Amino acid sequence: MPATPQPADFFGPLANERFTRIQRLPLMEKKPISYAMHYLPAEIARRIDGADLRKRSMLDIITRRLGIRTGKVLQTIEARVADNEIADHLSIKIMAPVLYVETFVRSESEKPLEFSQIFRRGDQHKHIVERMPM
Repeated sequence: MPATPQPADFFGPLANERFTRIQRLPLMEKKPISYAMHYLPAEIARRIDGADLRKRSMLDIITRRLGIRTGKVLQTIEARVADNEIADHLSIKIMAPVLYVETFVRSESEKPLEFSQIFRRGDQHKHIVERMPM
C-alpha cells in the first residue's frame, strides 16, 4: 500500500517503495485497550511472525526478533478525543478521551524503519516514568 501523508513525510524518498500497514487491536478481558497502526517497509514487514504481533511490541519485534539495531526513536504522547473511527475500534463514545502515541524509529544509519500511531483508551491507561538521578 502507498504510505499515507504522515508516514510519507517520515520515510521521505523511501515513501515510493512498498509499505505494509499492520493494524493491531489488543484485548483485555475481551475489550479493546488500544488500536495501533504500524507502517513498515514491506521488506521488514514480511519477516514478522504473526504470533509475535499478539504478544510483543513492534519495537521489540524489530530489535530482538529481527535483529535490527535501532538508532534514534522519537515518541510523542498526547491527550486527544476519539473520532468516529477510533471510537468504533475501541468500543468507546465519540469524543471520549484517548492517549495518542506516535513513534518514529530509525536504524543506526538513520534509515527510517517504522512509523506508528497508537490510540489507547483514556479510562484504561496509566503512564509511569522513573528517572534516575544524574
